[in-house]
Amino acid sequence: MGISDQVLADRLCDKLPKAGKSAKSSERAFDALNRTADPGLVKAWEQQEASALMERNTCPESMDIYDIKLQKGFNKQFTNQQS
Repeated sequence: MGISDQVLADRLCDKLPKAGKSAKSSERAFDALNRTADPGLVKAWEQQEASALMERNTCPESMDIYDIKLQKGFNKQFTNQQS
């Protein structure tokens, strides 16, 4: 393992705990959204996801559905309300 490989490994190890916390926070937010979202919207989102996955190789723009724009600070406010 070269020096740059070791630096990369160290950085990844440092980031792992934060990634775990972020994943748990995202899971709580997703569960809350799933419980409260209109079933028709959920079905439309699922169809968009399936279409994007099928077309991702021939039409990369189909993946733009995952490019979500949120107001700055929204996630922290939402997460704090769920705790």
